[in-house]
Parts: sequence; C-alpha cells; structure tokens
Amino acid sequence: MKEVKVNISAQGFPSQFVSDAEKASDGFGLQVGQAIQYEWFKKDGNQGRYYGQWRDFHKLRLYARGE
Repeated sequence: MKEVKVNISAQGFPSQFVSDAEKASDGFGLQVGQAIQYEWFKKDGNQGRYYGQWRDFHKLRLYARGE
C-alpha cells in the first residue's frame, strides 16, 4: 500500500475566474482540496478548526448523556 504523507502548508484557494477546462483539471481540484485541508487543519494557537469542533461536540455528547 502506498504511504500517504499529509502536508499542511499555507494554501489559498485558486482563482475562480479561470476557464471551465482548467477547473476540470486534476491540478485545480487538488489546489481546492489543499486549500480546504489547510482551512480545517491549520493550527491557530493551540487548536485547529476540526479539532476544536470535535472537542466541542464531544463535550456536548457527554453533557447529553449526563456525564
């Protein structure tokens, strides 16, 4: 199986004003995916958006169960 390395680097969203042919390319889709990954998993101080929401939902689940 191929080893997957996750690299979270600063990546902005690509331009929306390119041709449809360029938007249909794999490279454009990869840039969009990397930008989404950066937005969700970047660390702002001690937390990232994904991990912050996971922690909040976990606390709410515990509260709902009465724990």
